Amino acid sequence: MRWPASAWPRRSPRCSPARRCRAAHRVRPQETERVIARLLRQAQATGTVRADLTVADFRLLIAAHHGVVLAGGLDAATASQRYLALMLRTLQP
Repeated sequence: MRWPASAWPRRSPRCSPARRCRAAHRVRPQETERVIARLLRQAQATGTVRADLTVADFRLLIAAHHGVVLAGGLDAATASQRYLALMLRTLQP
């Protein structure tokens, strides 16, 4: 699934790599929540993901993925890929 460019926050025009204004690009929980909600609505409207998927479900999936990566040991990349493949399959309508 490819996310539309309009779903991502825009960079401040005052920022440049030379200025290193990292603080302006920090992840803000409320903004992240809004972006995820908008992406879910768009994906649900097009029938790409299940209609009953919520932002809370998405947060749970991300937290579970973090646990898979931590528990994956030396083979964390393979465990991560397998987890994501399974989750993407279950999110389909």
